Amino acid sequence: MGKAIVVSYNAITGIPEGRYAKGNAIAYSADWGRAFTAENVEAGSAGRRIAEAQQAVAEGTLGALVGMIKEDLHQVDTVYVYVGVRAKEGSKHLISRLKALGKAVHMVACKCDRTEKVAFAKMVDVDIIWADECGGHNMCAEIFIQHC
Repeated sequence: MGKAIVVSYNAITGIPEGRYAKGNAIAYSADWGRAFTAENVEAGSAGRRIAEAQQAVAEGTLGALVGMIKEDLHQVDTVYVYVGVRAKEGSKHLISRLKALGKAVHMVACKCDRTEKVAFAKMVDVDIIWADECGGHNMCAEIFIQHC
C-alpha cells in the first residue's frame, strides 16, 4: 500500500493537529473552532450570521491546510478529503484539484447534504466513504491507521 494523505478541517481522533506522519500515512487536520456549536446558532438573521462566520472560519482553516499539503503531494498515491458542511465548497475544490493532478482521491463525508455530495462525487468520479458521525473525526482516524 502506497503513501496516503488524510485531510480534514476538523480534528482527527487520536491524531495531533497540523501535519502528522506515521508509516505510510500523513494527516493534515485542524480544529476549526469548537466555539461555534449548534447551541449558538439561533433562528433568524443572528443565526445566519453565526453560520456564515462558521463557514468562513472553516474554509480559512481548510485553506491553510491545503497550503501545507503541497510539499507532500509528490510522495503520495492517494488522498482522502473530508467533506462536511462547514468547509464543503473548499473541500470539493480541493478534490477537483487533486483529481486534475492525477491523484487517487476518496471523499470522506458525513451524511449531511447527502444528495449534493453524491452528485458531486459522481461528477468528479470519486468514491464516498461515509462517516457515521458528523465531523468525520473517527472515520478519518480509521483511514489514517489503515495506512500506517
